[in-house]
Amino acid sequence: MRKLLTLMLTAGLLLCAGTGAALEYTLEDEGSEVRLIQEALLKLDFYYGDITGHYGERTARGIRLFQAEYGLEQTGDADDATRERLYQATGMTAPALSDTLIEMNVTLRRGDSGKEVYWLQESLAALGHYQGEVTGSYGGLTHDAVRRFQRSVGLSGDGVAGRNTIRELAQALEEKARGEQEAAQETQDGGENAVDPESITTLKLNVANSAVRKLQEDLEELGFYTGTVTGSFGRLTKEAVRLFQRAHDIPSDGVAGPVTLAAIEKEIEKKHAPTPSPTPTPAPYGGGLTVTTPVPADNNLATAITPVPVITPTPEPIVGIHSSVGFLSIEREMKLYDQSEDVRQLQIALNALGYYSGSFSGYFDLQTKAAVMGYQAAKGLSVTGEVNQIMLITINDDIFRRIVNAVD
Repeated sequence: MRKLLTLMLTAGLLLCAGTGAALEYTLEDEGSEVRLIQEALLKLDFYYGDITGHYGERTARGIRLFQAEYGLEQTGDADDATRERLYQATGMTAPALSDTLIEMNVTLRRGDSGKEVYWLQESLAALGHYQGEVTGSYGGLTHDAVRRFQRSVGLSGDGVAGRNTIRELAQALEEKARGEQEAAQETQDGGENAVDPESITTLKLNVANSAVRKLQEDLEELGFYTGTVTGSFGRLTKEAVRLFQRAHDIPSDGVAGPVTLAAIEKEIEKKHAPTPSPTPTPAPYGGGLTVTTPVPADNNLATAITPVPVITPTPEPIVGIHSSVGFLSIEREMKLYDQSEDVRQLQIALNALGYYSGSFSGYFDLQTKAAVMGYQAAKGLSVTGEVNQIMLITINDDIFRRIVNAVD
């Protein structure tokens, strides 16, 4: 860990505007997540020996073998992408992001961006210190919210979220969630104010009950929730609700109210609805459909069949197409928190196709993920929120057809 901090300070990574801290474990690092990494590698037969919590050559070698097996860059360092894929491959639960930030002594400040800042804003909002939009970018509003929180817990109000601030923030969230859960349990156990948790019509951050569990199960079935079904409404659940809302033109506040819950229930019903039997298509005659009339008196069958001309629908030309829209490279897969020119071109293409209305920032944010999921659902693709080669080819086909129609 000391080596990591020295490198980070020497390179000045934390002072670079527009970037987030590099959350990766490398040689000589130590910590509880290193133990978890070793356990995961051991499950997959990429590691042998004792679980030490020390990132040595044996751990680095195991990570390189895992990266080679799963098509990742073979660095030997356990970066975000490697750890995420490792936990997915083993079915293990990743540690809370706050624990990783504390363990790696990460400092977040004005100019940073990414999932770490997203977590910071969500947490501050849950505690009533942040009222802005959750963007994942550390600007003035986030700086001021951090200062307010720091002063509320007796820390120096410098607006920089270091280890102590993050630890206090995580503890405050835990205490808030525990208090609300205990209050909900008391209500559930009986008394004058007892309510059936299934009758709750609004579910939001830090609520914990069986209704939240059902919400998570439904969103998981629809492809919007990828976390563990716990019955506790946390950050991942709120993100999943937001993604669903954006994909269905519902105000995306991350709160599952009556409108959102009804829309989710409707989608679940549609998914479980029996598939209707296909309607037989009449045999063609003269290049079109056929309409059979009663056989005339002369028994001439030809006069009993009236050919109907084939009508080819004309696709609507693309409307408001962005001047720089073009075909996408199919070599680059994309997912949440990526930032590149490829992401910007994706946003332009999805905007031209009517699925995205945000800015062409080149940053794969939640709004971009919602647009991707909406496009995938409309095209019958796997609704993952991640962009693979099949989706890129499909988008290019759509762009080609619509540009041709617009020119014609």
